[in-house]
Amino acid sequence: MSFATADAYSTIGLRKPTVNFWYESPVIEQPPLPHVESWPSDSKLEMLIGPTPSGALWLPAVEKRISASIAMTDSEYVNDGSWLDADVAGQALAFFQATSDVLPSEPYIYTSIEGDLVAEFRTPRGSMTSIVGKSSVINFAVIDQTVIKATLDLTDWDVDKARDKMRDLAAQF
Repeated sequence: MSFATADAYSTIGLRKPTVNFWYESPVIEQPPLPHVESWPSDSKLEMLIGPTPSGALWLPAVEKRISASIAMTDSEYVNDGSWLDADVAGQALAFFQATSDVLPSEPYIYTSIEGDLVAEFRTPRGSMTSIVGKSSVINFAVIDQTVIKATLDLTDWDVDKARDKMRDLAAQF
């Protein structure tokens, strides 16, 4: 009895290639890395000058919402109260960037008919409403049924004074 093997009965033979085949990966140019501004935490501590407050965790989301809510600049466009005035949006961004870490909570924001920004803050002890206009920020706080009003003048903007005033107001919550 004999056994058949594939090698003995194979009619397929392998031959040497006549041309050598080379595959080279294509060179892909990498786009340049985007410019990233350094943060104060990127510097050595001995190089920092003065306090460097960090924004609240909710600040980027609020900035994005404000930036997406700016009214169009077409001369035919009439603001029906659903869009922010561009000047007010700039003032609101500056206000939140300067004071977000001392405000009581993340705000619920919306626009007024005049294009001003209204921000509402809620805490267990009360609520605060801030109205950001072109020239001022008016804050109304209700804490344990007591109404407190604080106004920030944006024409004479002083970040330290604004932070102090908002810190004092928020500390009562």
